[in-house]
Amino acid sequence: MRTLFKFFSIFFIVSTNAFAVCPERPVTLCEMVQESDWVIRGRVESIQIVKDGDDPEGIDGWLYHLNVISTYRGIAKPSLIVFSPNTTSRIVLNQDGDYFVFISKASGELLETGNECDNYSESKYNFKLENQILKCVSISK
Repeated sequence: MRTLFKFFSIFFIVSTNAFAVCPERPVTLCEMVQESDWVIRGRVESIQIVKDGDDPEGIDGWLYHLNVISTYRGIAKPSLIVFSPNTTSRIVLNQDGDYFVFISKASGELLETGNECDNYSESKYNFKLENQILKCVSISK
């Protein structure tokens, strides 16, 4: 019985830590646009795993090498390297995928994906969402 209790206690602790703690109210698209330094449409050219310095078996995050197709906010170079930290709310982009990417400047020259609890951070390109982003950009000017 004690073994079963320990198992469920550990399972509960691990499972409660496996999910992101998100705000009670979901982040809106316009908030995402306004809070990002750059909002782009980009194609994932390559993905690079960043190893965790403290844990050789662990992953600290991913570097996404992006070819910029369109820029909606900020001035972006034709190609960017964007970091997505390995957290429970990480953003996962696929090779050759065409995505809207919300980018903020982290420390130094490092650019980081929004890493938000929202419905937009992993959005593939679609015309309707592009028009919504353009509307948010025009409101924030």
